[in-house]
Amino acid sequence: MDEEKEGEEENNKPAEEPIEEDKKLVEDNYKIPEEPPKELSKPAEESSKNNQSLTDKLRKNPFILSTIVCGVLAVLLLIAITSGGITGKVVSEKEAGENVLDFVSSQVEGAELVEVNQKSGLYEVILSMEGREVPVYITMDGTLAGSLIPISGSKNTNTKETTETLVEGSTFKDNGDEICTDEQGRPYVLLFSTTWCSHCKWISNTFDSLVNEYSSEEINLQHWEIDIGDNTLTTAVEEEVPKDMDALYKMYNPRGSIPTFVFGCKYSRTGNGYESQDDLNAELEDFKLIIDKLI
Repeated sequence: MDEEKEGEEENNKPAEEPIEEDKKLVEDNYKIPEEPPKELSKPAEESSKNNQSLTDKLRKNPFILSTIVCGVLAVLLLIAITSGGITGKVVSEKEAGENVLDFVSSQVEGAELVEVNQKSGLYEVILSMEGREVPVYITMDGTLAGSLIPISGSKNTNTKETTETLVEGSTFKDNGDEICTDEQGRPYVLLFSTTWCSHCKWISNTFDSLVNEYSSEEINLQHWEIDIGDNTLTTAVEEEVPKDMDALYKMYNPRGSIPTFVFGCKYSRTGNGYESQDDLNAELEDFKLIIDKLI
């Protein structure tokens, strides 16, 4: 019995008070910090650095912005398609390409038209921007592009205003300007193209064949590949388009499209006239019609 009482007394003893060191350890572990840890400010700093990094990237690589613009345009086009924006009227590949180029050029500088293809009921317009090719899609009726593009697009302020009318029986425009000639009085007959442009390759040989149609005493014929600065009609290998020729290219094609034809300054054309019909003979006859007006 005495042993049982001693066991009960032992169990009923009050718990010992924690020593002072244990109390201090508990208080330190559960103490609310007066200031947030320094680590909490790192995400904000990293966010700021990321924002700065994106800004720097846009400045160093403007193609990123160009891609964003084309992406937004493509989304708008697809939205219009699904909402019933097609009228049933089909425009030509040339017109579709020019419409898209005009719109993109109003948003981003330096865009050039490469080619236009038909894909799944749409026109796929390939543009060259910042050295890369970017596809943009447009409905085949062209109505959406027309509604997005301002009727009076912005023009290069360094170009002079001209009164343009289409030459009867031709795909060339009459700019209303005086005929420009070299020192010998020969009118300039110029083609501006690039080595990578498929439309330029299609028309190049036909244009170059004009050397067999007219003598060097009648016209000053030049074909400049502006990406390498070479005149394909000379035996020499040039590396830069002369400033006076480059000035004519920019004057009659401020948007920088290719191919561009400048015949005597009085007549000009951007793009091919009969490529959709694959008719090079019609192109040659058109060239001759305009040249005969100059000489």
